[in-house]
Amino acid sequence: MLKGICLGSLAGESFREKMELAKRAGFDAVELGNLNATGVVTPEMTGADVRALRPILEDTLPVHGMFAGDAWKLPLTDNDPAVRQQGLDLMYRSVEVAQILGMTSLLVVPGIVTPQVPYERAYERALAALQKLAAHNHGSGIVIGIENVWNRFLLSPLETARFIDEIGDPDFGAYFDVGNILAYGFSDQWIRTLGHRVKRVHVKDYRGSGPTGHFVPLLAGDVDWPAVMIALQEVGYDSYLTAEIGQFRHCGSEGAFQISRSLDAILGRS
Repeated sequence: MLKGICLGSLAGESFREKMELAKRAGFDAVELGNLNATGVVTPEMTGADVRALRPILEDTLPVHGMFAGDAWKLPLTDNDPAVRQQGLDLMYRSVEVAQILGMTSLLVVPGIVTPQVPYERAYERALAALQKLAAHNHGSGIVIGIENVWNRFLLSPLETARFIDEIGDPDFGAYFDVGNILAYGFSDQWIRTLGHRVKRVHVKDYRGSGPTGHFVPLLAGDVDWPAVMIALQEVGYDSYLTAEIGQFRHCGSEGAFQISRSLDAILGRS
């Protein structure tokens, strides 16, 4: 398996500085954030603008993926059809950006259940939108994964597996977050149930019981890392473990090195 880190976990004033830090800390690749007005890549950027980032990647590390669109602000399950279409259009654009920058994956938030958007309606809308996204992505060489993100949606591994199967595309699966799941499940159990559907993995750690717990540094929480690694090996996962962890408040660059060392320990390299 390979070591990845989210761009937001890296200290630095510029994109280049963050990428250089990731390289020094020993990561294999970086994951970009949202395609939005504050991201490294914005919706207004042309293909030429995006290609202008390539020299930085050539000097430092590849970007293996990004968060497709801006699905918290423009959810695919919104009651307004125009909002849903805006969200889907940004995901279409994310596929194009990913191809330009040589990415291999996209992370998707499939939808949000709210007092105004009931569960079954969210399911119908998310399924319809993501089937369109899968069709748009077909043949790109990019895998798309839905992440478990405390959105009150797809709350069991059985349902998540069924949802993915209903998308009906082999390049569509789960972007499984090992730490997020501890609020309502067990990481190794989810991995085994999802099986081959696990396309990419986010890592963070979590301590406590249910939603009253809190995130803590890697190896300091309740994630059973040996069980997680055994489960990943059993389902044949061999891609990135990407750390999604907040920056240190002080001595920010040290955070990247500590995360890298923790991943080495998880991977049995230390």
